[in-house]
Amino acid sequence: MSEEEALRIASTRVRSTIRITGRVLDANKLGIPNATLVMISPTGMVLTATTDIDGNYSFTIAAPSQKTYRIIPSKDGFTFTPVDKTFPGLLEDQRDVEEVAVDVLRDQRE
Repeated sequence: MSEEEALRIASTRVRSTIRITGRVLDANKLGIPNATLVMISPTGMVLTATTDIDGNYSFTIAAPSQKTYRIIPSKDGFTFTPVDKTFPGLLEDQRDVEEVAVDVLRDQRE
C-alpha cells in the first residue's frame, strides 16, 4: 500500500462530529430536569444544553479536537462536585456521562 493510500484510509476514520450524552442526577440517582450544562471548547466557544424531564442531555461537536473540552453543570438549589468535567482529546463519542448534584436546599432543611 502506498503512503498516499494509507493517508486516504486514515483520513476516512477521522470523525466529522462527536456526540456527548449523559444525565444530571441527584444524590439518589434520580434525573434532574431543566439543569443547564455549559460546554467550553478549546477555542473558547460556548455551547449550552438543558436536561429533559429525566435529566438527559447531549452535545454534538462539529470539530473533534485533541485539546480539552470542559462541561459545567448548574441548577438552582444544587451544587456539583466536581464543579466541572474535562474531556482531553475528544475524538470519539462519550456516552453515559453522569453529573451528580447535591440538593443544597434539602441539606439546609435537615
